[in-house]
Amino acid sequence: MGAFLHKKALELEFPAQPRRQRLDGWRPQGTLLAEVSEHNDAVTCVVATNSALFMTGSEDGTVRLFDAGVFRKSAVCRSRATHFQGGRVTSLAYHSALNCTASSSDNGSICVLRAESNELRVLATATLPKGEHAVALGYGKGPRGVSLVACTSRSRVVFYGIVDLAEQESVELDPSLGLVTSMASDGAALAVVGTSKGCLQLIDTRFRLALRQYRHFMSHYISTVTMYSDDSVLVGTAAGDVCVLSLRTGKWPMCVCSRSLQELKGDEVKRRQRINAVAVTAPGCFIAGSNDGMVRFWDSEKLDRSYVVNSAETAPPYSSYRLNGTVYYCENAGPSTPMSPPSPAGARLASDVASAVAANSSRPGGPVTAMAILGSPSVMLVTGLQSGAIRVLV
Repeated sequence: MGAFLHKKALELEFPAQPRRQRLDGWRPQGTLLAEVSEHNDAVTCVVATNSALFMTGSEDGTVRLFDAGVFRKSAVCRSRATHFQGGRVTSLAYHSALNCTASSSDNGSICVLRAESNELRVLATATLPKGEHAVALGYGKGPRGVSLVACTSRSRVVFYGIVDLAEQESVELDPSLGLVTSMASDGAALAVVGTSKGCLQLIDTRFRLALRQYRHFMSHYISTVTMYSDDSVLVGTAAGDVCVLSLRTGKWPMCVCSRSLQELKGDEVKRRQRINAVAVTAPGCFIAGSNDGMVRFWDSEKLDRSYVVNSAETAPPYSSYRLNGTVYYCENAGPSTPMSPPSPAGARLASDVASAVAANSSRPGGPVTAMAILGSPSVMLVTGLQSGAIRVLV
């Protein structure tokens, strides 16, 4: 039976990703709409939910619920609800059909939450064995319907029933691949787990099997993984590069970085350039946030349309190279100081929040540690910072 399931898993079909029409062609102008400082420690994750709501998780052990619609109407922007989970919140994952959000902490707890009015109601809880915690969360569809997928600090991928968080099955990963650092899932058939040694493991979430393994072509520490298309992922690393991995071919057709190609290929990994979050806006376009405090928009089809979103300086020079089948897009001279985004021509701050934003506009934001794109009430980019602040850009 196991051999049959493995054979069927190898015939994995990559399901089409939901089309996000409202984001096609959208480019952040760089206008700072609001800044909120309620978290007492670094923001580790941001997730968009239904309507104009989004949730944030932090190393202060809290999950907070925000209404983005308020940011355009009032200078006083506060969270609508708070869930105290304890430890350091490591991941958030929202399921639109079920209208619930799963959260995990390094204290080993996992919760399923639902936003109801001004409350985050706990629907179910689970606790991993002592010394083990979930690093990242996602969803998959198995024999029993939708399951919560959690990759853990002990190299396991655990499947839970979404209603009661009862553990169903688990997949053991090869610990020699490195510590689990991140995961991306398509919500249906597959998940991709990244590790500290530059390895990635493809998981079939239908049959709960570990399939193909991949290795970053420069073996960089993988800090974030994001679904990019039906059969590819974006892989961000501690060296400051974001690369496209084809899950079908195992090839790396594209790599972008905020350093020169020579620096990228050097032995020294500059922690200051670490990529912490990536968000896809349209085919060929994505946004990356890093430890240098910059938010970069990359357009792989028209490189000259790439730019640093939150900097007052002019766009740095970009160059492209082709080497061993990979096309590199490099920012040769990045901005020196991160700033609050300026108001470009044709863009302006809402009059009732301008004075509140102005007070924060002159100080650096620090490392960008989390990111999400909201589609309602209008398209916005939400960034979480190491300082605990949350910034909303349009």
